Amino acid sequence: MARILSLDVVLGACISSWFVATIAQTPVDIVAIVALALCVWLIYTADHLRDAYQLDHEAHTPRHRFHQQYFRIVLFAFIFISLVGVLLLFYLPPLVVQWGVELMGFVVVYFFVSQIAPIQKIIPKEVMIAFLYASGIFLPIAVQFPAIPAKLYILFGQYVILALINLIIFSWYEYDSDQLDFAHSLATQHGKLKAKRLIILCTALVLVSVFVSGVLFSTKLFLYAQCIIFLMTMLLIIIATYPKFFRSYERYRWFGDSVFILPILAFPFVS
Repeated sequence: MARILSLDVVLGACISSWFVATIAQTPVDIVAIVALALCVWLIYTADHLRDAYQLDHEAHTPRHRFHQQYFRIVLFAFIFISLVGVLLLFYLPPLVVQWGVELMGFVVVYFFVSQIAPIQKIIPKEVMIAFLYASGIFLPIAVQFPAIPAKLYILFGQYVILALINLIIFSWYEYDSDQLDFAHSLATQHGKLKAKRLIILCTALVLVSVFVSGVLFSTKLFLYAQCIIFLMTMLLIIIATYPKFFRSYERYRWFGDSVFILPILAFPFVS
């Protein structure tokens, strides 16, 4: 149930935001973390509700079937959580609100345009969601700097690519069910082979960035961060390499979504 409702994704975002704040040596605003949790859930749930609404037959994945069967209940929860999120705006720093509203506005425009134009062929939803997911994690930390450090930009880029790899792996595994449900994904639009090549390219980019940034920025905290990024990348590589094992019982989703919980392993070393 937690996975179907994307609660594990929410947990990963909150843990990752704490992790980034610790590496950046900035305080963590609990209200900002709660707002992040709500925003991540709203973005993922909006995508699931849209997919469920567009289906005119029974969905072929447990996630879509759930949102199809309990559409009204989830929609009510979506509206309620949205209202709670609006109330939280009054307790957040002005700059967080400004950047957050701009991000949410970008999301609304993207979802609206995707309904009337084939924008997903130009900007796949996996790219958009990966960028928004990482942006939500880094936003409460980035606004605290007059000038954002280069190390934070590197870490942000790594998170965007890791989130993208994660989503492409999901689209690769769910290619057949997405075809049956006429669902748009990077794999269905560009093919499984191109999706696999993109996974390889993205993992190579992250691994190269880990090595290069580890040499350029050798501070203790940042090296811990790069070790965690390396572990996250290796888990994604394993998921992509052994489809026979991870396809069973949708293990690819259990392990894939747990990737962003891995930063908790750094707690004994950075706390």
